Amino acid sequence: MNTRVSSPAARAGMHLQVLREFVVWAAIVAALALGSTPAFSAQAQAEIQAVIAGLEDELLAAFNKPDPEALDRLWDDEFVVVFPNGVQNNKQQRMAALKEHPSSIPQYSNLSVQIRALPGVAVAIVVARVSSGEAGRPSSVRLLSTRVWVDRGGRWRILSAQVAQLRDP
Repeated sequence: MNTRVSSPAARAGMHLQVLREFVVWAAIVAALALGSTPAFSAQAQAEIQAVIAGLEDELLAAFNKPDPEALDRLWDDEFVVVFPNGVQNNKQQRMAALKEHPSSIPQYSNLSVQIRALPGVAVAIVVARVSSGEAGRPSSVRLLSTRVWVDRGGRWRILSAQVAQLRDP
């Protein structure tokens, strides 16, 4: 998003609009992934789910290291993420943030991973515990991430993600 908006209220409205559009798009993809497709066998679905589960493990390791080369490989060139505060970043912005703040990278541990798959697209819904120790104050939160994986010529990559903070039970 290259549009410059001057007032905080206008920026907040723009972020909400982007978030709404992303949620609608993600809901459509999720509905497709959750639906049944007779021509798509359970075995084919299980194979894709296994591949995505392995890639989710690679993603977790890449976040925790951090490993920019692995993230570059896993994030699609069109990758976009929406954070809990409504801020949207693309791949280039995320890669730059890794280089700027390597010591402030939080540690992730996946609590659950659910994967739905169709030919060429998969949705991973991940609940993770994220811990950080910035400024000597340890903190820990649970995040729910919805990631849309796409098959780009035999290579699965994350096209988009949306992150929400969960309340601890």
